[in-house]
Amino acid sequence: MTEEVGVPKDIEKAGEKLYYDILNSLQKVDSSTEITNEVNEVIDFNTNLVIGNEKNQLTITDINLILDFAELNHNKVVLMSAGYNPRPSVDRKRWILVNNNDPRELYIRLSFGYPDTDVQTTQFSKIIGYYTSNSRQIISSLTHELKHAYDFYVKPKESLKDFSHYMGITKANRYNLKVIQDFLHLLYLATETELLVKPSEVYSKMTLDGVNKTNFLNFLLDEETYIEFKKMREFTYEKLINNIVTELDDDSINPNNVLRAVYVSMSQIKLDTMSGYVINFFEDMLAQLQGVESKSDEFMEKYYKELNKYQNNTSEYFKQQVKYLNRVGDYMIKKIGKLYSIANEDSETGGIIRKIFNKTNPQK
Repeated sequence: MTEEVGVPKDIEKAGEKLYYDILNSLQKVDSSTEITNEVNEVIDFNTNLVIGNEKNQLTITDINLILDFAELNHNKVVLMSAGYNPRPSVDRKRWILVNNNDPRELYIRLSFGYPDTDVQTTQFSKIIGYYTSNSRQIISSLTHELKHAYDFYVKPKESLKDFSHYMGITKANRYNLKVIQDFLHLLYLATETELLVKPSEVYSKMTLDGVNKTNFLNFLLDEETYIEFKKMREFTYEKLINNIVTELDDDSINPNNVLRAVYVSMSQIKLDTMSGYVINFFEDMLAQLQGVESKSDEFMEKYYKELNKYQNNTSEYFKQQVKYLNRVGDYMIKKIGKLYSIANEDSETGGIIRKIFNKTNPQK
């Protein structure tokens, strides 16, 4: 049943076990170590994480954990991000990324923010304190990353175009505008890579919170993932434009020019990402000597044309992206609502399925 709703068997248990394995490794680090931007901890350890059913079962035995740190303008430690770091190679015949790694090995990164050193110093003990005090958040984040690893194990290839799009969204210039930050965050959540992991992340929180069928609805409506997908479903192009105007508070700036700048930034990052994987200088030089166009040049020319499709009509590009967000938000709300089917049984619940459907899928 868990596989049917997008949650591999025992992934929530694997996320919790990985949390405690990491905690055990953190406690071996000198707690008096002073945290700086230059301090990177690399920790290798063994584990036994089993995820999935017999047909698609991933067993992870070796963990390569990287801890990095960034100085931030606030007064406490935070987890900025967690990341799964695959090591794919490029299939130049099909222009896809292929996972050739040993599936037993997991490369994972935890990035922490710490207070400005001009205000106070931060010792490693503060990292451990944060880690233990925020177990729910960190376990669900680790479950999220384990699902990425599982997905790449089950389907060990990814389109280079999809990956470049992912990088364009995550690294595009936000121009210090919250409205752009929020919009790109929604686009990031709507990528296939992120959509695949969300049910597992939510299910991890369900198990940690002891959610059963009776309290599932209240849990769902307060869950951050549901709220984000609800925003996605209700987002409009008009809201995007109006929020840019409000935040800029400057009538001399055309909001469409802001969107054009974002589009150019995204396109350049996509192009740079793609060229980093596709361009082969030896192949290109050999092709030039022969007076022909190399395969990489041919591919990049076609990709460049695709990126510039909306160069003179960026408003249409963003309208299309908003429509995509609306469809994805509607679909994912229904999907995470189905997690009810694997919530713990407890008592007679009456019309709970109907209530969930009516709450998450209002009639239009």
